[in-house]
Amino acid sequence: MIDIFLFAAIAIFFFMRYKSVLGQRPDDSVINQQKDNIITLARDVTPKGDAKSDPAMQGKLSLSNSLDLLRQTDPSFDEKTFLQNAKAAFTFIIGAYASGDTDTLKPLLAPAVFKTYAGAITARNSQGETLEFVIERIKDAAISKVNLKNSLATVTVEFLSEQQQIVRAADGTVISGDPDLLEDVRDIWTFQRDVQKSDPTWLLIATQQAVV
Repeated sequence: MIDIFLFAAIAIFFFMRYKSVLGQRPDDSVINQQKDNIITLARDVTPKGDAKSDPAMQGKLSLSNSLDLLRQTDPSFDEKTFLQNAKAAFTFIIGAYASGDTDTLKPLLAPAVFKTYAGAITARNSQGETLEFVIERIKDAAISKVNLKNSLATVTVEFLSEQQQIVRAADGTVISGDPDLLEDVRDIWTFQRDVQKSDPTWLLIATQQAVV
C-alpha cells in the first residue's frame, strides 16, 4: 500500500487546467519570508530510550532515525513516493492559489493556512489584481525534518525551484516582478497527517520562503 495524497488521482487533470500559471507564490500576507530559514539537518546518533513514547526525545533524533520511526508507525510510508507527491502538491496548491480556486484549496490546507490564503485571494480580487506565477522547474525536493507525536506525523519538505512572479493591475500594468527574470527560490512546506486514520490526505500546515 503506497502512501499517497488524496488529490494525486486527479493531479494530472488539474495540472492541465493550471499549467498556464503553474501556481502563484502567495504574497507577503500568506508567506513568512525569511533569508535564513533553511533547516539544518541533525546528524547525531539515536539516543537511548523510546522516542515514540517520549515525543520530547524526537528533537534529538537524526533525520534518518526520525524517518525510520515514521515507517515503523506507518509501514505504508515511502519517502520517494512521498516526495513525488509533495512536488505534485507544490505546483497543484500554488496553481489553485494563483487562479483563486478556494474550493480546491480548502481540503488540502489546514484551517489557519486556508484562512490566510482565502483572505489574500479576496484582497487581490477586490483590487482587480492578477498574479502570474510560473514555476519553470523544481530543481530539488528533500525532506528536511520529521516529527511524530503519537500517530500525528509532521513532515517538512524543502523545494528549490526556478520561479517567476508577476503582479498585474486590473489594466494589465505590471505592479511588481519582471517577465524576463527567473529566480531561484527555496520554499519550506510542512505537511501533517494522522497516520492511523484512513484519510490519506497530508494537509499543508505551514510555509516559509527565501530567495536563494
